[in-house]
This record gives sequence, structure tokens and C-alpha cells, in this order.
Amino acid sequence: MYSITAPAKINLALEVLGKRPDGYHEILSIIQTIKLADKIELEPAGKTVYTCLHPEWDSHKSLVRRAVELCMQQVGLNGGVHVRVEKNIPLSAGLGGESSAAAAVLLGLNELFGLDVPPGGLYSMAQQIGSDVPFFLTGGTALVSGRGEKVSPLPSLPHRWVVIVVPRTNVQDSKTATMFGRITPVNYTTGMATDAFVANLTLGRKNEQLKVFNVFEEVAFDVFEGLAGYIEQFKKAGAAHVHLAGAGPVLFSLEKEQSIARGIHHRALSHGMQAVLTETFDPGPRP
Repeated sequence: MYSITAPAKINLALEVLGKRPDGYHEILSIIQTIKLADKIELEPAGKTVYTCLHPEWDSHKSLVRRAVELCMQQVGLNGGVHVRVEKNIPLSAGLGGESSAAAAVLLGLNELFGLDVPPGGLYSMAQQIGSDVPFFLTGGTALVSGRGEKVSPLPSLPHRWVVIVVPRTNVQDSKTATMFGRITPVNYTTGMATDAFVANLTLGRKNEQLKVFNVFEEVAFDVFEGLAGYIEQFKKAGAAHVHLAGAGPVLFSLEKEQSIARGIHHRALSHGMQAVLTETFDPGPRP
């Protein structure tokens, strides 16, 4: 059996630059892995079976299945694999759980069966599965562009504690497509917010306030019912700056001090919100 973690992510910058000829949007973003993670266990089996105790996780809709089938098809792997998924990352939350799990499966199958697929081959498969999947092959702090499939590592983000709030709101299966569908030319930006963030990282300005930008914050209130109320409660719990995670609806706050983050987390829970306390990290070289 082979076990591997699949960390969640937050977007520190997320801009839409325009519409591409292929119909996708051209994005520019900075992505950061956090310690909140799913766990994937892989074991050789006579046929492929998927197991997950989370009642809402559906293997037929999951990128995990797509990763397994694509990998087996491309390397000509015979037999099957038992895939056990331990879900800790909220589903359809903007935290990249499905993309991360898919990347973990590619890495895990490569190790479990000794496939010797080179990094370029894994990257090629990851691109075919989903836009965020290539980033999760390495994680850490990275600049992504194109549809999200072009990944350039960045200097590590100064450590931050991350308080996450999961709104109980309407989430559609086609949430990401719905959110991109709300983006119009008036929401397009030039990449300046991302460039400024990259400059702070590369010039080592660790004490400056991290200016997070997410274009989806301009349209999220029309999609997620009650989101404004959650932001208000989050701020009442002590979060000075509240940001949308990816395409939402999860919200997060970055804090330098653990004691402050713990206090915000405790008060968020006492206000009846589903909240998680975690932290940023760089997983280092993946297998």
C-alpha cells in the first residue's frame, strides 16, 4: 500500500486577463499550499475500486477517477488499484481538493507500481485532467498562468497561519464554470496585483502587508447566498482581512501570530461557523 497527502491551496492573487481563443479565460495567479489535506491510499487490486466515507464524494464525478484511468491508459498498466480517499478538504470550496487529490494519485501510482514516468510525463497527464492539477505536483508557492496549467515556482511565502470559514451556502456542481461565466470585460485586469505580490516575495519584503487580490470577490455575492453575512461574522470574530478562496465559497484570513489565529478560530466556532485553523507550508520535493 502507498499513502500520500493531498494538500489544499489558497490563491494569494487571482486575476482574469481576458478571454482566450479556445474559450477559456487567461488567468494570472499566485497559489500557496496549506496543511489542510486529504489523504490518498493506493493498493494493488484485481479491479479498480474507490472508497471514501464522505457521503457527498462521488467517484464518478471525481478527478481522482480521471487521474487513475488516464494513468492506466497511458502507461498500459494491467490489473487494478484500490483507491481510498480520506476527505478533510471541503468539497467544491475553492481550495483545490479535487485537483490536489488527482495530482497525488498520479504521483502515488508512479511510486506504487514503479512506472518511472518522468516529471514531464506526469505534468502532461496533469494538464489533461484539470487546470489546477499541474501545480499540485510540486505545491509550495507558485505563479500560474494560461488556464492555470503553466506553473513557475516562487520564493516561499513567509509563514502565515490560515483561518478558514466554510459557509453553508448553495454550491452547484458547475460552480467554477458559473463563476467564470459571471466575469465580464469590466472585471479584467492587467496583472499588476499579481506582479506586485511577486515583487514583494522576490525582493524579500516579508514585513509588508500581503495584499491579496481575487477577481471572483467582485461577483461572488451574486452566486453564493448569504456570503456577505459570513464575511461580517468572520470579521466580528477578529479577522481584519477576509478573502475568498479560489472560486469560493470558502473564506480565509491570513495571520502572522498563532495566538491571534487561534482566537479568531475559537470565536468563529463559537458563532456557529464551520471553521478550520491551519497554516501555509511548502511540501518540498514530491515523490
